[in-house]
Amino acid sequence: MKRKWRVLAPLMLTALGALAAGVSVLLQKTEDGADAPAAQPAGAAKPVRDPATVSIGSYSFISGFQNAATVELSIPYDPAAESFSVVSEDYLSPSDDSHVALLYAEDYTLQIEYAAYYGGEGWQAHCAALREKHADLREVCFGENRGVLFLDGDVLRFELPVPEDDSSFVQITVQKTSAFDGAVTELVGHPALCEQLAGISFERS
Repeated sequence: MKRKWRVLAPLMLTALGALAAGVSVLLQKTEDGADAPAAQPAGAAKPVRDPATVSIGSYSFISGFQNAATVELSIPYDPAAESFSVVSEDYLSPSDDSHVALLYAEDYTLQIEYAAYYGGEGWQAHCAALREKHADLREVCFGENRGVLFLDGDVLRFELPVPEDDSSFVQITVQKTSAFDGAVTELVGHPALCEQLAGISFERS
């Protein structure tokens, strides 16, 4: 039986089609061609993960060539039910990066990797180029993390600019596992995933 998820984490979907009781029409336009109303953020909800036992996964990379800085991305996870690692091989999705972060949850997996903007390009130019390839691209906001989301084959891509950084952005590939019997787009409303993406933070040094 297909699971029905409610949006429990502070998730705001901007210009992204959504049903009041679910997210089964995410990444779709309304019949008249206009975007469907944005889903409203839920109020303060009980955390999915126990704050007392949550762990923080860390993924670091060098951003930029001149005046290069180390960027550390942090993401919360439950070590009793999820696993986090940084690997240099056996990626879940093809990547040219030297290392990526992998997070395994019951219903989904995440591959987190950094990417550099093309020369002279920034976040807005990058998004404009993505829109030319992905008509379903939408702006989304998980907590304070505002980025873009689109369907790429059988996976979701969530791309997020690195704050105060004009050299790099982060790409997060979301795949469903065999335990999740809905469409991959339905993961956008998965409480654990929403909480996880909202919990991402960055630090530069």
